[in-house]
Amino acid sequence: MGTVAELIDNLFRTHRKPNGREYTHKEVCEAIGTLSPSHLSKLRNGTITNPGRDVLLSLCQFFRVPSSFFFPELEAMPIAQPDDHTAQTLARASKASLAVRRKLEALLEAALDDALGTVEEEGE
Repeated sequence: MGTVAELIDNLFRTHRKPNGREYTHKEVCEAIGTLSPSHLSKLRNGTITNPGRDVLLSLCQFFRVPSSFFFPELEAMPIAQPDDHTAQTLARASKASLAVRRKLEALLEAALDDALGTVEEEGE
């Protein structure tokens, strides 16, 4: 994986306008609406090394690339899926009143603390 600057530069070099030319910083910024051409230039040349989430998301949307373009490790990460019973229980709980949801959260936290404490004790 390259630096953010290398990845952004790669976007410009590989995702071109229909006429084959690179998008200008001004064109991208006008389309995104929340970024100045000078800021984009600093991102592209590495002067700014840590752009915010919104900037990366906007660049992904403009150039039509998945977020894994900037975070390839996300592509390999499996998405956790609750089993059917857990999903049904969570769905039921989400419809409960705020007071009931708070009680459920407290019970769940206490149960997790107890279960995780038991696992840690067994591992010692």
